[in-house]
Amino acid sequence: MNRVIKNINVINDNKTEVNCHFLGAYFLLIDDPQSAIPFFKKALEINDKHIDSLLNIGACYMKSGKFDTAIEYFETVLPLIENDQTFELNVKNNRFLCYIYLEKHREIEDEVKTLLQSMPSNADLHNIYGLILFHKGEYRTAADWFRNSFTFNKTYLNSLKNAGLAFNRLYELNNEISIYDECLAINKNYVEALLYKADALSEAKPLEAIQIYDDIIKSESNYETMIDVLTSKPLTSDAIRVHALINKDDILKDTDIPNAIICLIDALKINRNESMAKFNLSNLYILQRKYGPARDLLDSIGNNKEYLHIKEFGYGDLYSNEENYDFKESKKHYKMSIDYKGDFSPAYFNLAVYYSMRGCQTRLKEF
Repeated sequence: MNRVIKNINVINDNKTEVNCHFLGAYFLLIDDPQSAIPFFKKALEINDKHIDSLLNIGACYMKSGKFDTAIEYFETVLPLIENDQTFELNVKNNRFLCYIYLEKHREIEDEVKTLLQSMPSNADLHNIYGLILFHKGEYRTAADWFRNSFTFNKTYLNSLKNAGLAFNRLYELNNEISIYDECLAINKNYVEALLYKADALSEAKPLEAIQIYDDIIKSESNYETMIDVLTSKPLTSDAIRVHALINKDDILKDTDIPNAIICLIDALKINRNESMAKFNLSNLYILQRKYGPARDLLDSIGNNKEYLHIKEFGYGDLYSNEENYDFKESKKHYKMSIDYKGDFSPAYFNLAVYYSMRGCQTRLKEF
């Protein structure tokens, strides 16, 4: 940081594209593209053909979601590249990704095909073409291209993960999970694969999905990566993912509960039948002593057998927290929760607490 401050002072007296670019690169490195752009533009005022600054401005706009502007800068860079095919292809790949993010994949399809003819084993191009097919709805063929990309470069876990997303669109759960497991066998801390695996399991095996989130949270570095993924990608089951956020210790402070509630409400806007979102949101309302809305959410969960145990558990919490403290009714619902899912430990724990509070030492020994 001291070096950065020193260079900021130096710029006023000794403006060079190198100094300006250095500062821009620093801000880009710490993921602050808005602060980086002015320094890269200062470099271009000194040398309007400074390739690294042009390229990095494109990268900044790409990071900021301004893909049209990013494309303009990438296309400005390409004619300036001399005798460096690898560098040229990297710039083209970023440009291709911007077109794909803009849903303009058809505009680059022929160009990508032509490049593949001359570079048939290029992993980046296989991934790009897989993305084009994915956005055209040709998921099975896309999965093959993603797999090819990984075959040509075994470090391309992102391509392999993309094959899992293609199987997700084909509703082939076993193939999807197999892909994520393959990613995790190579890198057990590959957070995106963990998150997508949990997402795939969220309906069929919700407790297993939640366990994955809990495991991620145990690693602070993985947790931070997870937050980045959650805030940067459109995910298919936001409600289950938010479970990880509201179970992070510091989220359950009064000041953070409103933000968690907003996340869950947004999740329900995506899927108003998401039972886990309703259950988690009801818990937060109970913490805020908003018992009416909590009850309405639990009532709306319905009679899906997969979620009846959490519905009854929620009622148990509701009756043990409401101002009238109906412990008898609370006990009934905790027992019903266990009837629906015999290994649901939270219900056993809360029953034990109930018997302890009631002085039922004989019954307490059962737990």
